[in-house]
Amino acid sequence: MLRSLDIKGLFNCYDYFLSVPREGETMIITGPNGYGKTTIFTIIEALSNNDLLYFHEIPFSEIIADFEEFKVHILSINEDNKKNSGNQDEVTVPQKQVEFIFIDADNNRLGSFKIDQDRINTSNKRHFWFRYNNQDEENETPSELEKRINIVTEIIKSQKALGLFTLLQSGKTDTKFIKSQRLFNISEEEHTEAVKDISESLKGKLSEAYFNYLVKSQDIDSNFIEVLMKSDECISEQDYSAAVITLQEKIEHLKRYDLNSSYKIPEYRKDKSHILNCFVTETIKKLSSYDGILNELDIFTSMIQNKCFSNKSITISYKDGIRFSSGSSIATIPLDKLSSGEKNEIIMLYNFIFDLKEGDILLIDEPEISLHVAWQNEFMKDITNIARQRKIRVMIATHSPQIIGGMWNLCYDLYEQSEKI
Repeated sequence: MLRSLDIKGLFNCYDYFLSVPREGETMIITGPNGYGKTTIFTIIEALSNNDLLYFHEIPFSEIIADFEEFKVHILSINEDNKKNSGNQDEVTVPQKQVEFIFIDADNNRLGSFKIDQDRINTSNKRHFWFRYNNQDEENETPSELEKRINIVTEIIKSQKALGLFTLLQSGKTDTKFIKSQRLFNISEEEHTEAVKDISESLKGKLSEAYFNYLVKSQDIDSNFIEVLMKSDECISEQDYSAAVITLQEKIEHLKRYDLNSSYKIPEYRKDKSHILNCFVTETIKKLSSYDGILNELDIFTSMIQNKCFSNKSITISYKDGIRFSSGSSIATIPLDKLSSGEKNEIIMLYNFIFDLKEGDILLIDEPEISLHVAWQNEFMKDITNIARQRKIRVMIATHSPQIIGGMWNLCYDLYEQSEKI
């Protein structure tokens, strides 16, 4: 897991040290255009994706990426590349070489490998030949990222350093980079299709949650007699009543999302209290299979409702996916009739809540674009809430005082850092 970045000589100008937020925390990066906000995010994304070619493409002198169990010391060196032609007046051509040095937690050097243009060209030629002489129509064309990783892998293999590449992969953190304008600057038709896709995706998630519940229920039911035979622990009437309330609340919670789980709850009987104890315990275990999706749905729907979508109410169900209705009517509002700003919010919140898992890094570049000022004022409250509840790590690059609100304590200002040098 990436813990910090120490960057020196970015664009041959700037030195920065950034501690990456811990799980549940948020960081805001501010600064004028050209100071490297987006580049810093791309460095983190490149480390996450093992796209080491990126470090050959940007100007810097040194980067130290500190992971939990090791560090990667990345050095950028411009070497004179003079052809041995015998001509003393031969003009030298600087060739950039990037060296990746791996250091363990005890500061011992584990090894290194290098990337330069000659190695890139050699690897690229080999893969060009391989692709066109080993065509397999059943296999999809590799993505641009996959091609770049293939080139890197070949370069590292030639230096017998694949173990270091494996080490880097073991320390990586999944990263989602929402680039400036990528999410918001799309056509109305694309907005609508994106929201419809989200609606279908939520139906799929509810179906999957229901299937997982059935599997868990079958497993628990198949072992219930064995559990009952081994258990002689009784439950008091007071504790049983409390457990039943918890169970009923869970069932009502599920009904909100069309995940009906009907249970006939027996009355308390002291002479059967050990059976009742097993019943409520095992039933609550069954329903716990829904906990993850329920938490995500609650965060999503509550944030949508808090946006006051022009007097609209949202429901999410196994049958309909996302459904909006007017506050004064039960009539459904078609998704294509939502405003572009409302669609933006749905797309954005869905990405933040459902597409990330605990420990992931979310990078957001200029979220203020196309957000209404009123929603900009709520953005940091929303995102810090999501980070805390989902235990993700969030880094935001912004120029907007409305986005920052009163959370200046979370800010890392690149201009101020550059002035300290």
